[in-house]
Amino acid sequence: FKTKGTRMLREEDQQTVVSYRTPNVYDRKHLHELSDRLITGVQQRTQIIRDLLADESWDLFATSFAEPHTAGHLLWHLGLEHPLADAAIGDTEQPDPLLAVMQETDAAVGDILGMLGEDTYVVLFSVFGMKPNVLDLTTTLFLPEFLFRWHWGEAALAPGEAGAPVPPGPVNDHDHWMDAIWSLCTPFGESLLESPQSQEARNDPLDWNPLNWYRPLWSRMRAFALPSYSHGMLRINIEGREGSGCVKVGEYDSECDRLAEALLGMVDARSGRPMVHEVSRTRSDPFDDDPLLPPADLVVRWREDAPVDCVDVPGLGRIGPVPYFRTGGHATNGFCLAIGPGIPAGTDLARTATVSDLTTTPVSYT
Repeated sequence: FKTKGTRMLREEDQQTVVSYRTPNVYDRKHLHELSDRLITGVQQRTQIIRDLLADESWDLFATSFAEPHTAGHLLWHLGLEHPLADAAIGDTEQPDPLLAVMQETDAAVGDILGMLGEDTYVVLFSVFGMKPNVLDLTTTLFLPEFLFRWHWGEAALAPGEAGAPVPPGPVNDHDHWMDAIWSLCTPFGESLLESPQSQEARNDPLDWNPLNWYRPLWSRMRAFALPSYSHGMLRINIEGREGSGCVKVGEYDSECDRLAEALLGMVDARSGRPMVHEVSRTRSDPFDDDPLLPPADLVVRWREDAPVDCVDVPGLGRIGPVPYFRTGGHATNGFCLAIGPGIPAGTDLARTATVSDLTTTPVSYT
């Protein structure tokens, strides 16, 4: 990790956080260095856990290993299937760095289990799993750029001709992904978007996120994308609801329908597969302020077949190709392993089990 310094998040309470940059996923040399650091982190964490366990008699001891999470995000393509697997730059002769982190973590778990008595209940679980990252580019880049072009009819980032042959994806040879994406900005985009450098200078914690570069334009756009890490969240700029609304109330339904239709037409430029699984309306009345409703008027559920670096949108052109950000992403299925008195060996949790079944609620075995 490359430390960027300290940021002030809330001046009123002087809250600060340490800011850092993760390695470029195209730079194998620094990714292998990251793997070594994560392995050292696992070893140090294990020693701390061993010391705490030996220090006293515990009724309940809870701990976690964060290193597999980071490794899954940044090292996925160096050991598992991904479009970037053969495109990264640098040394390729070293062993699988993702596997190395996982093996070290597995050994650490075994080391800790060796300290425990046979009457100890042990539950090892992860709420989420990992898989190839299919959401970073869709929500943080393709969606806000789609909405920019929807309003202005011109491109701000990564312009291209829809339907033309797709070139190989660009290599990110910049210090950070955000710098690589900003380098794809058009002159028109530069004149309107707020640069990540400007946002970094005023300590905006989302300076790395292209969606956030469009934020100063929200009041001028017919619709804008709210920050999100999974589903796309669109809000219509309605007169009388937003501070500077530009869409008349009577156009709300038609605007939602037109946006949904255009989004459903977005395709992966390389395969021709649709990018959107479903576009859902959250309210029929734009002034419905039910607190249980999300702030978005439209929620976009993306297809999750495979990572995509270039999309075509009928009437709005091509977006990309663009560099990938993180090659591993969250999967909704996790796992749970348990051992202890009264837990029959070789049994499975019911397939309908959820996270809440890991609490004191009795669990049926099958």
